[in-house]
Amino acid sequence: MRPLPQITMNDKDEARFLHHYILHVSSLMVPVDAAGNPWKSTYLAIGSRKATAGARALYFATLAQGALHLAHLKGTRNCAGEKAHAVKYIGVAIKELRNSLSSQTDDYTSVLAAVLSLIAVQHVFQNNSHGWREHYRGAIGFVSQYLPDRPWSLSWDSWIVTQSFVLGIIFAETANNSGAVFETPVSPVHNLLTEMMTEPRLGCTVGGNARHLEAIHQIRLLEVQIARSGRTESQDMSPATLEQVYQIIQQLENFQDDQLEAEQSSNEELEFDMPSPTQTLVKLHSQIFDGAVMIHLCRVVLQRPPSAVASYVHQVLTNVGKFMDAGGGEVSAWPVFIAAAEAFTSEDQHLASRYFCQSEMVFAGNRTDMHSVVRQVWADRETLGIEQDCNAGDVGLDWRDVMRRMDIDILLL
Repeated sequence: MRPLPQITMNDKDEARFLHHYILHVSSLMVPVDAAGNPWKSTYLAIGSRKATAGARALYFATLAQGALHLAHLKGTRNCAGEKAHAVKYIGVAIKELRNSLSSQTDDYTSVLAAVLSLIAVQHVFQNNSHGWREHYRGAIGFVSQYLPDRPWSLSWDSWIVTQSFVLGIIFAETANNSGAVFETPVSPVHNLLTEMMTEPRLGCTVGGNARHLEAIHQIRLLEVQIARSGRTESQDMSPATLEQVYQIIQQLENFQDDQLEAEQSSNEELEFDMPSPTQTLVKLHSQIFDGAVMIHLCRVVLQRPPSAVASYVHQVLTNVGKFMDAGGGEVSAWPVFIAAAEAFTSEDQHLASRYFCQSEMVFAGNRTDMHSVVRQVWADRETLGIEQDCNAGDVGLDWRDVMRRMDIDILLL
């Protein structure tokens, strides 16, 4: 395991916010905190060098994360100083990043790490739900320059940072049903996504695995394909589409038997110390992803109503509660949100609200918007059920339509 880097701070405030980041924020970045947590090792090590503009941008983005989280914990009446420091650090980080991009002399890893950290600061920690698509398009343009050299294959630091980029793209693709999210801009990095999905380690930092991420990406491609074909809900799916759906389901089911063994192998490569309680948490969080992927497939491709996925919704939300009760960290946002949006029984809605309320207390950020959208979906589904004289679980309301109507665009990280 790499030791924590020695970092020289310029003032007491920097030391305070960095200390808070190391002790508290870095642990929130992964569902299961362990020795290989890259936000305690890789990102800190890159930022601590401060030898290049890219590394300095990452360093100040890290300070901003620490300041914003501390501001949240102190409450609205006592956080003015922390918020002011966060704004200052964000400004410095953006300036350093621009210098880095204009000079084109910094290394790939530090610049991409800075870009992704600033995206997290602005669209997760600060809960700014607009603008992240443009920022990801910029990240795609940057990564595209390095496709021939494949730096992510040369070092662990480059791989883990590139993995964060790929995860962001895959989750971001699911947040729009218009058929035009990243299709054109993503095409240059299509081969990168395909390559990363062959790595069992993919998804290790969000509590999932490569099969989950590949399935989510395939579901998005299927959804776009169906939308472009002009198929309506009343029309039967083509045999080719049904075969792809079957393959996704088989891929998930066949993987579940040897899933824990593969994840343990991945975590050994991550230098994770895997005591028995940690193994239990890893398996539990992976099961959360299992159910969420099935919900996503049934809802956006098969167009089944919430009542058809009720067992998966209950399973996911129950496992989320078990994970929290067992001392797990911050549950990844994507699978919980996907399940919560389809909850229609009072029991499942209570389970979902428990997660969001706890997450808002500990983390806040974009979890506040997620909770708002989910509650609006529940309310709209109830209203439509009354109007259509049917059970709320039979109303196939798409949470993305609700989100758009609310003028919210959540980055599901």
